[in-house]
Amino acid sequence: MLNSLHRLALVMALVTFLLPSGVISGETESPPAEPTPATQLPSTTVPPPAAEPVETTEVQGTPPQDIVGRWVAASQARLPGASGVRPLVRMWEIRQGPDHLEVTLRRANVPEAVNDKVIDATAAKKPWTPTEEDLRLLAEQWDQLPPVEADYKRIENKVLSADAYPPAYNSDEVTKDSRFAIVMTENFSGSQPVIRNFSIYAIRESTPTVLSGTFVLSTLAAAPFPIPITLKGDFQAYRLTPSPPRGLLQRLFDLFAGCRRR
Repeated sequence: MLNSLHRLALVMALVTFLLPSGVISGETESPPAEPTPATQLPSTTVPPPAAEPVETTEVQGTPPQDIVGRWVAASQARLPGASGVRPLVRMWEIRQGPDHLEVTLRRANVPEAVNDKVIDATAAKKPWTPTEEDLRLLAEQWDQLPPVEADYKRIENKVLSADAYPPAYNSDEVTKDSRFAIVMTENFSGSQPVIRNFSIYAIRESTPTVLSGTFVLSTLAAAPFPIPITLKGDFQAYRLTPSPPRGLLQRLFDLFAGCRRR
């Protein structure tokens, strides 16, 4: 059996691998290719692009309609004892579909400037809270963010209001007495060390720009045998507001400001 520290180390490695959490993923060098014999022509076959995973949303109850938008969630996972927290970052978009609200997980890494700050917070075991500049960068670069390389198979999302909570939600410490919850189940094909991620974001307070509450992330690791590992803590999700076009004077000001920093 793995002790708690070993389990924690494993989940941190897995979360780092799959989530845009600010820690550089552990990429390994590809093994050198076998030399091509002089008599053998190199292959020109191009592998097909990876298929987009099926992503669905189920709505239960009457969740608020004013949560439509793009969001970045800064979660602070509690570490054992009094050893601090581990910041995690998730991004999602909520839009009005033909029948009900639809949630789409943004499977991408945050901008490098934001990533560096999350790395520093992770090393210090301290919370990370995005600044106005961080939120501006995320809003501006949302559609161009580099994707997370993970073998997603299917993503099942739910939006539940408190009046539709199953009995377990009314007694669990994460969801009890919350107003509504966003639930995400990420299923993977099995070629990587994670089988499934299950997340619940229980919203307790909300403003037009911030959702606050408690969360749980349960990861089912595949190696050396299936191991469920759970992280809990608090989170705040920030609505990203599209920035107006930046004029010529503002761009010149940004250019000279960058020169002064150097």
